[in-house]
Amino acid sequence: MNRKFLWAAPVVVALLLSACGSSTSGTASSAAPEAAASSAPAPSVAASAAASESAPDAVSAAAEYIASVSSPVEMVAAVGPDFTPKPGMTIGVMSCGQIATPCKRMADAAVEAVEAMGYKAIMTDGQLSPPGYTKAIMELVDKKVDLIIASVAAAATVPEAYKAAAAAGIPLVCLNCSNAALPSDLKAAANADADAIAQGNQMANYAISSSNGDVKAIVYTSTPTTSIKTRSDQAIKVLTECATCTVLDVKEIPLVPEQQQLIRDEVTSLLQKYGPGELNWIVGGADFPIVGALEAIKAAGRDDVKVVSVGCDPQNLEIIGAGGAQVQCSDDPLEWMGWASADLAGRILAGQTVTDVMLPSEFVTATVNFPPAGQTPVLPDFRATYKAQWGIS
Repeated sequence: MNRKFLWAAPVVVALLLSACGSSTSGTASSAAPEAAASSAPAPSVAASAAASESAPDAVSAAAEYIASVSSPVEMVAAVGPDFTPKPGMTIGVMSCGQIATPCKRMADAAVEAVEAMGYKAIMTDGQLSPPGYTKAIMELVDKKVDLIIASVAAAATVPEAYKAAAAAGIPLVCLNCSNAALPSDLKAAANADADAIAQGNQMANYAISSSNGDVKAIVYTSTPTTSIKTRSDQAIKVLTECATCTVLDVKEIPLVPEQQQLIRDEVTSLLQKYGPGELNWIVGGADFPIVGALEAIKAAGRDDVKVVSVGCDPQNLEIIGAGGAQVQCSDDPLEWMGWASADLAGRILAGQTVTDVMLPSEFVTATVNFPPAGQTPVLPDFRATYKAQWGIS
């Protein structure tokens, strides 16, 4: 992923009073930003004029960033020398919730890779909640597996599970957890993540560049899900640095199986609260739950409201391709992350010292990097690459 502009943009654009691309993670609470805004004094005529003049610069900066990330992604370097998987091992795979498409894709891919190495795989289901993650990891500890791959379960979110694995001497590889973004005294043996900062930058900068700087957004986040929180925080940071953009509110994605229905109901109410011209973007933290928002927008006939999100799930890609409310997605390379986590697991069991893996996130619209019908974004042939590194044909 080309990160050059990510670092350069804040310096250049801040001087123009309209920074709109950054690589430093921002933070945000779930409280509505409008409350603070309502108590602030009204801007002066000069300040309003300066903001208006800065809009073209903000849009240009955002467009330049989008151009810099629009090329197809490439295979990452190996984290160590080729190796032969150690025989007779059992690896536990904790899915964040098989009912959710992203969780299922990650966990199924990890199992596929584990079995390709000749290991036995045991899967448990975290059922989309931190207590469920803890229980599912504990089950694998009780089964005395040789290593655990846990998806989405960051150390700061499920500390007791990490402690139990460490006490049992079982290494834990975290898959799509963004542990580095939420420091904890508890550590995973290794992490396989997608670049959540880049995902946040892609969502926010696309909204800015494609709407000429006129962004009035609701942002969805998930405080317990570090990868989602990291990308949403970054999108908020970019939008708040844009002089002509407004973050109307920040909403939590409910971590329950019926999350799509709950978001559909919530967005239906938001569309009644904010009429045309008052809300025009929803920044979704993840494709699967944001389907509820897409359904609400369609039912309300609000073609003025557009959605950017992360995941590039098949249902969301279909909506993008058909010209629906969702107009962009940043790929979460879920199968690739699953295989990368298994690669880390195999290397650890083979005695290698490994480093964390950060995978690039492909930028996708209806005209950029859009995959063939019914497929997810086209990625490097990571399966063949990993198998070659494992000495498997």
